[in-house]
Amino acid sequence: MLFNLLSNHPMNNHTRKTISRSYAPVEYDGKLSQHQQTAHANSVYQPHDTVFLNQYQNHLYHRALFGLSVFTQEEIKGMKKEKRKRIVKVHKRTQKTLNVWKQEIIVALSNKLFTDIFPKSPFTKELLADCETDPIFKCHMSFKDLRINKPAIIQKLLCEGILPKDFYKLNTNTQCK
Repeated sequence: MLFNLLSNHPMNNHTRKTISRSYAPVEYDGKLSQHQQTAHANSVYQPHDTVFLNQYQNHLYHRALFGLSVFTQEEIKGMKKEKRKRIVKVHKRTQKTLNVWKQEIIVALSNKLFTDIFPKSPFTKELLADCETDPIFKCHMSFKDLRINKPAIIQKLLCEGILPKDFYKLNTNTQCK
């Protein structure tokens, strides 16, 4: 991209190649550089919601969310057919549940927005009357855009019965029933 922008500039080919290949990070060395670094080090930015899951809990969570893609091809070949079907079934159910949940959140947000901005509008009244979700429609909004974090996803999967009720008590030695 940079090379294309520079193609109209009157400089020689050597300079053009050198500029297009240089990808060095830019650092600020001005008077406020110390403040910038300390602000970042003190995590002024929005912190991540960390959930401390052990390896087994993380595996169950990822297996529900991503299905067979969590496993290598060798692991999939070594599985029994029933286990593969069960993993695919749980994955599909998880995706349907999370898809409908995302739609419900979007509907709630849009209803609040239209109610706040256009409270007496006939369009708002029609919009509020139709609040159904479509399980066939695929919601492509990310969890990040909807401000859904990992603990909220886990809680939803627990409520729907996709993850076991004793999920937070499971450890590597425990087997799900």
